[in-house]
Amino acid sequence: MISISIYDDEGFIVINHSLDDTADPPEDPSDADVVDMIPAGGGYVDGFWDSSLYYIVSGTPTERPAFNIDGLFNINADGTDAVTITCPSGTVVTDHTAQTEDTTGAEDLVIKATIAGEFPFTISPPFPYLPVDIRVRSHAA
Repeated sequence: MISISIYDDEGFIVINHSLDDTADPPEDPSDADVVDMIPAGGGYVDGFWDSSLYYIVSGTPTERPAFNIDGLFNINADGTDAVTITCPSGTVVTDHTAQTEDTTGAEDLVIKATIAGEFPFTISPPFPYLPVDIRVRSHAA
């Protein structure tokens, strides 16, 4: 078996496909049924590549970039102290405590608290960045 990863015009891997190289004739990436799976502007690369970890840049499997921020932030629960995170436009922020979701524009994400506690968030920047889970721990002032 030969494995290929099929990707779209943004480099997102949409499917991994196995070709039977023992068939008569052997399956080939240029076969019509395989070509039909390739999205417009996309292509394929040899091998099985995990879309949660990789994307394709100029035909090369590349690790998806991490949104490099610390996972734990400590602030005072005084309504003034804050965590400020610069997010790319289109980032989705999920507040797991309030069970709400919001999409940022080009502004910073500012998190404040008036009560002590630990508050989990998921920050999901636009593709190709990987999402990150953070916790904001607020302490009584």
